[in-house]
This record gives sequence, structure tokens and C-alpha cells, in this order.
Amino acid sequence: MTTCNGLKFYSPNDVAVKSDGTIWFTDPGYNGGVGSPPQEGFQGGYYVYQFHPTNGNATCRAVITNGLIRPNGLCFSPDETKLYVADSDGGRHRIQVYSVSSSNTLTGGAIFANVTNGVPDGIHCDVDGRVWSSGGDGVYIFAATDGHLIGKIRFHRTANLCFGGPQYKTLYMTGQPLVTSIPVRVSGTPSLKKLQSTLQSGQLTLSWPAPSTGFALQETEQLAPPGGWTNSPLPVIPTNNLNTVNVDATNTAKFFRLRLN
Repeated sequence: MTTCNGLKFYSPNDVAVKSDGTIWFTDPGYNGGVGSPPQEGFQGGYYVYQFHPTNGNATCRAVITNGLIRPNGLCFSPDETKLYVADSDGGRHRIQVYSVSSSNTLTGGAIFANVTNGVPDGIHCDVDGRVWSSGGDGVYIFAATDGHLIGKIRFHRTANLCFGGPQYKTLYMTGQPLVTSIPVRVSGTPSLKKLQSTLQSGQLTLSWPAPSTGFALQETEQLAPPGGWTNSPLPVIPTNNLNTVNVDATNTAKFFRLRLN
């Protein structure tokens, strides 16, 4: 894909995949060999886009067209209700946060955090919602609640990062001039982890792709206050490349999630 609604991109950069299959990406125009917008035949600016490959029409649309100068790295919060976008213009060193609706519309755009050395480029969330960002002197870790700096991994200039390895507890960093990995004590947020549910004859069936090494089905009777999640005792039945769990109807509210152990 080189165009959106008939207009070319400048130089797409980073991508995040939401559990509904939508693909979100930025176009900051770096190293594209095209002048600053607007240019004839190109988009009107450096935007953030959403591509929907599974809706029958494979539609693309710009979802953020103002408030950012050079949208670069982006990632979703673990529950996908927030979208974080790094603004890496030379005069800006910040990450902005947007609220995501169930229909994938965005609101907000407040400043979430600032990188004090260099600019934020690649960003990623861990399973508890903290935002990890590359920077000029290493990796910055920001609190999920208010974006204050929790800590920093001192390193060379870091351009991008991601979680991987067993339990997603390895942090990979692209630096100057090396790619480095280190073990960390918290799991990163993986993609495509959403539970599917079907209801038939009073019985709820939950399913998710198999195999799913390291994941556990958890349950709680209330969402607030958080902290009451426990591993579900319900038996998991592998079938047709899916893990399935059958939940009998009761008069008690119960919530389920799929999370790395």
C-alpha cells in the first residue's frame, strides 16, 4: 500500500496492530526524499493512519491530522483504550496520549510524557501499562497513571525497542551501533491477545488462538478496584487450533481476561 484515498504517503515509519486486526501506522516523512507537506499528489501533512484489512474493503483513513508535528513511534495500552504517539520533531520531545473508542475513533491528545535527552522514537507498553520509550541516552520508563518518569536504562542513543523472548520478558533495543537485549522483570504487551466469546443455549464459550505459551485465563467478580484477578480453574480444551473454555451461566457477575503469567 503506497496511497490512502488516492494520495501518496511521505515515508511511513512505525506500526501497531490492534487485537481487532486494524493496523495503525505513522508517516513522519523521514528519509522519504520528498519535500515538506503539502506536496502535489501527497497527503496534506504528516499523519497517523488506520488500515482495516478485514472489513471487506481494506479501507485506510487518517485518524490524527493535527496536534503532532512528526508522529513517529506508537503503541496501545494493554486494554487498548489508549493510543500513545511519539512526536519526534526537533523542537518536541514528547509522547501524546489519545482515548480510543470501541469503534476506533480517537479523542484527546494531551501531553503524556517528555524525553529530556534526544527525542522519543520507538515506544511500547508493558502489561501493567507503563510506557517504555527510546531516547538519546537510553530507555525511559513512564508511569501509566500520569506519565512521570519511573526510571531509565542508561545506554547509548536508542532508536527503537520491543519486548520478546520467553514470557515477553526480554527487552530488545536498537542503539548506536548495536542491537542489544537484556532481561527485565515485567512482560511487554504482545499483540493479538483478545478473547473471543460466543453464547449458545445459556452457555458462554471463550476462545483464543493455540498454542499460547505463557498465557493464563484469569477471572474476577469485579473490575474496580483492580487487583482481584486470579487464574481461572476452568478446564482449557484445545480444539481446531483454538483454546476453548466453557462457562456456565450463573447469577454472579464474572469478568475474564487473557494475560501472561
